[in-house]
Amino acid sequence: MTTKPKTRKAPAAKSDAPKAVPNEESHKLIDAMDMLSFAKSYIEYVYMAAARLLPHQSGPISAVADMASDKIQEAISLMQEYRDEEAPVSQG
Repeated sequence: MTTKPKTRKAPAAKSDAPKAVPNEESHKLIDAMDMLSFAKSYIEYVYMAAARLLPHQSGPISAVADMASDKIQEAISLMQEYRDEEAPVSQG
């Protein structure tokens, strides 16, 4: 029984330079904005559930949902501003 000799590969050269992925940061911002949009939708579900409660029960829940919704919208706006500032200016 004969076996083939195994060939060895040279180890890959290591580079200290970071590997650039085009628009990776932009993709992360879009993903984060999508997550915040989903969270904002979940707040709508809280409003719908609170609507089934008595007013003295739904008031505090709606107030907290309002605050959460406002904070989510602030985060979305800040992220959009950042994206707009970081967008490359096209020269034409």
